[in-house]
Amino acid sequence: MRKVAIAMALASAAIATPAVARDHSFYVGLEGGGMIVEDMNLNYRDPARSIPAGYIVNFDTGYDVDAIAGYDFGVFRLEGELSYKHASVAGVNADPRISPNASGVAAAPIRRRHSVMTGLGKVLILRPVRSSGVFTGFLASTLRAPKL
Repeated sequence: MRKVAIAMALASAAIATPAVARDHSFYVGLEGGGMIVEDMNLNYRDPARSIPAGYIVNFDTGYDVDAIAGYDFGVFRLEGELSYKHASVAGVNADPRISPNASGVAAAPIRRRHSVMTGLGKVLILRPVRSSGVFTGFLASTLRAPKL
């Protein structure tokens, strides 16, 4: 447990480092790390009944890799990002009213891998705040193409 806490602290310090770009120049970056995926609740519905969260899909820890490229115009930056996220299904639990067995746990282990690739375009507006730092505001438009 202690090793996990140290690893997460080091990872957050690396992630918090801002992209360094000079005015009127290109920049690129590569990021990656572990990803904790929340359980997915699926509603069950048939003509006779409706059961919210009838199935619960549990995921293993996954990973996320991002490639970033942009151009710094001085007052603002134009940036694009491609991201690949991957996680495996650890198991599926079903409500006892619809489960094929009494325990509600899938009889056979389910090992299905899920991945998503996304793209993101951003315009980051940089405004100086005093002489000690920089305030960053941004407008973003998103293009997503999930592959499940």
